Amino acid sequence: MYPYRTQMQKHIVLSSKVFSGDVHYRKHPDWQKYLDLLADMNEVKGVVVHQHPFKRNQYNSNLVFLEHDEDAQLKHFKDSFGKAELFKVPVHEHWTLDHFDKLALCKTYAEMNGLALQIIDRLSQPVRQVCGPITTGGFGDAKRNLRVFTKAIVELSKEITVFDQMPFEPPMWSILKNRTAKDYDNTILTDFYLPIFESKKVRTLCFLPNWKESYGANWEHEQAKRIGLAIRYLTWADIGLEGKKLDKFVSLQAA
Repeated sequence: MYPYRTQMQKHIVLSSKVFSGDVHYRKHPDWQKYLDLLADMNEVKGVVVHQHPFKRNQYNSNLVFLEHDEDAQLKHFKDSFGKAELFKVPVHEHWTLDHFDKLALCKTYAEMNGLALQIIDRLSQPVRQVCGPITTGGFGDAKRNLRVFTKAIVELSKEITVFDQMPFEPPMWSILKNRTAKDYDNTILTDFYLPIFESKKVRTLCFLPNWKESYGANWEHEQAKRIGLAIRYLTWADIGLEGKKLDKFVSLQAA
């Protein structure tokens, strides 16, 4: 969701905790937070983890950026250290560095929509999109809602093709901050999302279980029915947040 340069220091601090402790990184209490951070760094499409060459209980992490060949990078570390694991962020594979450069220049929702349609054209059909609370409803604030939203996109992308709209959120927030009106900004819906829906390049809208609490998601639901897009109602289990997992995930402080 954010440029890597803005998250770099956070990654250094968190990775030093997760990979340098006395427990295996998968069992570290901050492992989920680390995976969340990977999904939040735009230009990163994964990480290769290998054992420290001299310290048995420590590991090194090496980020895989969009311009890198993740398979070649994994092979390199396997050949060098004997064992390595690759953890991918599948939704980032459809973005390029050029896309992020263009996103930085977008000043309006309509300009962002043009870029979004370019990215969707790179996806294999059928393409789905997640809908649910961000600024209204949900878990009480946008930060928590965005964590759940990103989790849904990442989990669903392991099995199906999902358009990841999360990198557009920070520039959208910049536009919102400059508005003088305090009511809901419907131009996000009409200038960014509506042309995507009417193009029918996104064929299915996947609604989070709490979608009815969101003004925007209710609007998206109405548009899906009007245009004839397929609708899927997700369960928390569909995105790996069934039972107590949801409360625990939402309560984690996004550093």
